[in-house]
Amino acid sequence: MSQDFSRSLDAARSILETCDALMVFSAAGYDAYSTDLRTQWAVEMGFIRLGEAVSRLHPEIHDRFPGLPWADIIAMRNFTAHQYEDLSPRRVWRTLTHDVPAMREYVRDTVLPALEHDRESAADQEGAGS
Repeated sequence: MSQDFSRSLDAARSILETCDALMVFSAAGYDAYSTDLRTQWAVEMGFIRLGEAVSRLHPEIHDRFPGLPWADIIAMRNFTAHQYEDLSPRRVWRTLTHDVPAMREYVRDTVLPALEHDRESAADQEGAGS
């Protein structure tokens, strides 16, 4: 199994874990989110972590799985990290409550199973070659 493939599998798992962590912050509702600066900053850090994980995916993964706007996710990471003063709490909330769950579902149901299947196939081929 290649280093790039292993790194992409780890990154996909990280995306799923980060989505799970982020979705906890939406449970209390917008009013609780919008009045708690620590929660806002935690969500923003989660967006940065998502962008970092997406950037660790091999570029072939972005092409193979076009169901997410990978480049936009990385751009959101950059915006969050460098232009945080311009972030709108409503825009962040919408991303948190709409885009993060959709990303989680796509990675969980499509990307991760395919990558795990690829890993198993590669292991079978390595075993057959020895």
